Amino acid sequence: MNNELKIPFDNFDHLAKVLTLFVILFFTIALILYVITLFKRHQKIKNEALKSSYQEIVDKAIFAYLFGGKDIEIKDVNIFNFNFTDNFLFQKVAIKAIVSLHHCYSGEYQEKLQSFYVQSKLVNYSLRKLDAKSWHKKAEGIRDLSTLKYQPALDKIKLCLLHNHELVQSEALIALVKMNGITELIQQKNSKLYLNDWIQSNLIFTIKNNRINDTGELNQLLTSENASFQLLGVRLMYHYHDSTYLENLEALAVQTDDIKLRSEISETIKHINSFYNKLI
Repeated sequence: MNNELKIPFDNFDHLAKVLTLFVILFFTIALILYVITLFKRHQKIKNEALKSSYQEIVDKAIFAYLFGGKDIEIKDVNIFNFNFTDNFLFQKVAIKAIVSLHHCYSGEYQEKLQSFYVQSKLVNYSLRKLDAKSWHKKAEGIRDLSTLKYQPALDKIKLCLLHNHELVQSEALIALVKMNGITELIQQKNSKLYLNDWIQSNLIFTIKNNRINDTGELNQLLTSENASFQLLGVRLMYHYHDSTYLENLEALAVQTDDIKLRSEISETIKHINSFYNKLI
């Protein structure tokens, strides 16, 4: 009888030990997670404070370079270079500021920002991104270099058209058009790149935003072996509404079996005719 009564108490004692162990383990994990959260929060606050400090240095240097005299330029750019070293966060803040200002200004001030980008050696940070394994860093580098019109990077950006990630390919094509105009589209017309509607809308936006002129070669896109380039050619003809392309559009409308392409051609022909009828 004693043995029969002892077994349940032994089981209860074992269960209590297991539960105690689980409770200790639970609180230990909770404490570790709490410490990690506190550490991440501290790092975030520290980074935000650093960004704010760096932003102040960057703003002073850039605005002195843009609007100040030579003495002020030298003083503030020297402070900039002292903080620059190999600090990636500082470089990131600086490039973001330059790109943002580049969108706001035009003419001489845009050119001065491009010059600052090169003279401060920030351009090297962007060039290193092109060699990164991470596709999104490559895309960032392409955007920085093309926005700030760094022509020596043209060949390296062109190599990114062969990258296996679609976003890198599209960013490279948009960058080439931004830097070198419609000619780049003509050169790539028989490539295997598929230009979906999202990529095409970004290309057209880039052309509009950068006021890229038509070189009179868009008819060559209509002869492309790549249907997506043909469609882009039609949409660009709609944008430029040049009547010299009407004959090419009508010829393609007869040749193609693509319903979407034929519909876009019809709309483009109507648009061009309507545009010129208003001028008469």
